[in-house]
Formats: sequence, structure tokens, C-alpha cells
Amino acid sequence: LKGQSPDAELIAIATKAQEPEESHRYGSVAALIADLDRWRAQLPVAAMPDGWNYRAGKFVDRHRRGVLATGAAMILLSATSLIATSSYVRAERTRISAEHRFNEVRHLSHFMLFDLYDELARSPGTVAKRAEIARTAALYLERLQISGETPADLRLDTARSYRRLAAIEGLPAVSNLGQPEQALKALDKADALLAGLVKDQPGDAAALAERGWVAAEKWTLAADNGNSPQANAAARLQFDAALRIDPGNALAQLGQIVTLRNDGYDLIWSANKPAAALPVLRKALTALRARQWPAALQAQAKGLETGLLNRLGDATYYAGDVPGSLPFYREADGLIRRALAEQGSTPQLVIAQGEQAFNISGTLGDMGGHEAEAMGIADAGVAKLRALLAYGPDAAAEKWLLVLYGQQALLLEQMGRIGDALAPSAQSVALRQDRLRRSPENPQRMRDLGVGLMPHAELLAKAGRAVEACATARQSLAIWQDIAARNNLGAFDAGKNLPRSDTLVKKLCPR
Repeated sequence: LKGQSPDAELIAIATKAQEPEESHRYGSVAALIADLDRWRAQLPVAAMPDGWNYRAGKFVDRHRRGVLATGAAMILLSATSLIATSSYVRAERTRISAEHRFNEVRHLSHFMLFDLYDELARSPGTVAKRAEIARTAALYLERLQISGETPADLRLDTARSYRRLAAIEGLPAVSNLGQPEQALKALDKADALLAGLVKDQPGDAAALAERGWVAAEKWTLAADNGNSPQANAAARLQFDAALRIDPGNALAQLGQIVTLRNDGYDLIWSANKPAAALPVLRKALTALRARQWPAALQAQAKGLETGLLNRLGDATYYAGDVPGSLPFYREADGLIRRALAEQGSTPQLVIAQGEQAFNISGTLGDMGGHEAEAMGIADAGVAKLRALLAYGPDAAAEKWLLVLYGQQALLLEQMGRIGDALAPSAQSVALRQDRLRRSPENPQRMRDLGVGLMPHAELLAKAGRAVEACATARQSLAIWQDIAARNNLGAFDAGKNLPRSDTLVKKLCPR
């Protein structure tokens, strides 16, 4: 129908995708995507009841200018009487439908950001579609015009939607679109909503827990620098407050464990105290495994378990026990393999495999005598990530691919194959540079490039390309100095990477 809104069609798509009877649902993700494409092109969608009126209405929508021109005279002639007779009706309809419309938009944005996005996220090749869904859902959220009079549950639900939007846009721990600046804006909107809600209802444990998660996810955008401990402390403050009100709040309990993990991470990378991180991370893992988590949090808890095992491996490695880190990495790898057996090869699990490929390959390479095995693991990780990225961009997959390119180069260098090592090293640097061009103010991407340029400069020097080696070393030093000038340099980088780049310039750029 002409009056059939795009929202009504999206709701029909959502309803069809969630039908209890399998025979009534879409037959595949491809069929769901096809219906979304028809909706976007203003073509009739399969989820809507078919009929002449509906198809005619869609024709009008697609050819609005011609139809309007044809009917302009008739509309003008009837306008006065129409306005006179419909004023009251319109006002009454507005009053009656306002709440319904509000809830409709709320339901639709929630469906798009959670149910629909999760379904698409299970399949490669849906990155562009997920980006479109995220942007459309954000527009729907903007329509809600939340105020102090809005019910508390709706304000909380909207904040959760903004947090999910942030994850989709650019939180580094998950498959994302590589837009960290947009992610931070979405988190700021969530926090503003929650701050008002907590002010109005200071005893709302759910709102406090949600605000804790917003702060914890801001931590992921600040990690590896001097600002991350403050972000983590802000998250813990909210989780503690929620648990004082509701000691059994599972979301706040899980959040507390996340802040312990973040403490461990900061001790390794920001404070350069890996040995001190070990008891903190063990405490977090024990607390996580001691709790039977609700079904809604089990996947998140399992992902946290994998992350804690990896951080225990990192802390052990950087504390000087390289072989001792390997069992932690292999245990995390086992969890991912079990998830793959249960869920299939989803993009998120492929990305997790990329991290494990680096952790295990890097450790084996540093132990000596395992270069061939380490190279096989790195090569397999690169192949899986490149296959995933062939379907479209994914910032999390890119991050582990650039790291694994660097690992390939390092192993080839260890085997004396300097010429062969230059190719993956150059690929790593190029991907780091491209990511920084897309987010030039992002401290993590600045750090990624600074880290990657140093070994590349050394390789260029060994290959006899002295001029390029000097220029690359100077570029690395400039990046570390810029990070320091922005007050984003953690203790690890201040004690290791900045001095290393300075030494490289002195070594490779003789006066």
C-alpha cells in the first residue's frame, strides 16, 4: 500500500526471520539478505503479503515524481475539504499511535542490532550488509528522542543498543567495521543515557551494570597506553555499585571479572610488570570458572575464558618463561576448536584462530628448533584470515593478519631467508599504514605501525637497502615520539619500543 512504511516491511522481515516454524522462516541467510536488498531497492519484499495494492504502492514509491505530477491537480482541488475534515482525525491518530510507533521503532532497532546482525555475522561476505544494518538501526535509535520522562526500561534498552552499535562499528575484540571513532561516539551516547537514568534512579542495579560495561568497552579503545587504567577503574566503580544493590547480578559479576582481566592486561602492557599480572589473571580465571553463568551470558563467558588463558600466556612469556606460556595458548586453542565443532566456522571464530596462530607460532619460534612447525601454523592462520577478508573488510581480521605477516617475516629471517622475509614484512607494514590512514588519530593503530616498522627497517638493512632502512627507522621513531607527545605511551613501550627505535635510527642512519 502507498501508506505501507519501510518500517512495516522491516518488521515483516524480522517476523519472518524469527518464525517459530522452520517452514515459515527464510530458507537461508542468502534469502534473508535478498529480501533486505529488495527492501532497500523499494521492491516488493517476500515477507509481506502479496497483493495488487501492495505492488502498486511499491510502484508509486519507486516512481514517486511521475505519480505526483499526474495527481497534483486533483490533490490541489480536494486539499481544502480534506484538511477541514481530517484535522481532528489526524490529531487523534497521532495521540493513539505515538506509543505504538515508539515501541515499534524500539523493537525494530533491537532486532536489527541483535537478532538480524547475529544471524548475518555467522556468514562471511555479509560485512557490507552488517554496516548498512548498523547505520539504519542508528537512525531508528535517533528517532526515539529519549527524555527524562521516557520509561526506565526503554532508556536502558536504548543504551544497550548503542553499546551493541559501538561493537559493530569498531571495538577491537570482535568482528567489526573498523570505525573506532564512531564506536566511541556510540558509547558516549549510551553513557549519557545511563548517567541520566542512574541520577533519576540511583538504586537501579541493571543501569549501573550496563554503565560499567560501557566503561569497560571504552577501555578496549584506550588499551596499551597510560589512559587505560583510569577507564578500567571507572568500569569497576559501576560494577561494584551494582553488586552492592544486587549481589546476584550476573552481568555485573561478569563485568568485575572483565576488569580483573583488564588489570592483568594493563600490568603486562601499560605498566610493564608481567609477573605481577599472573596472580591477578589466575584470580579472574578461577572466579570465572567457579560460576555457572546464565544461558544469555555463556558465550560471552566462554570468550572471556579464552582471553584470560591468552593473557596468562602473555604474562608468562614476558615474565621470561617462554616455554611455560605455550600450555596456556594451547588450552585457549582447544576451547576455540571445540567452539568450531559446535558452531561451525563463523567469522569471529576464524579471527580467534588467527590470534591463536600468532601466539603458538610465535612461542614455538622463540623456543628454537621449531621454526618449520611455527611457520606451518602461521601460514595456516594467514590463509584463513585472507579467505575471510576476501568477502569484505573486517578490522579484527586485519589486525591478526598484519601480526601474522610479521610473524612469517620473523621466522623466515630466523631461517636465514632474508629476501623471502621482506615480502610478508612489507605486507604487514602496508596493512598497518592503510589502517592508520583510515583512523589517523587512533593510538592503537599508531602503535601497530610503530611496532611493525622496526623489524622491517632491520630487514631492509640486512638486505642491503640502507637508504630505505634509515627512512623506515626514522618513521618508526617519529611515531613513538608522537604517541608520547599525546600522553598515550605505556610503560612497556616507553621502556622497550621507543628506545629501540631511537637505537635503530642511530645504527641505520649514520651521520
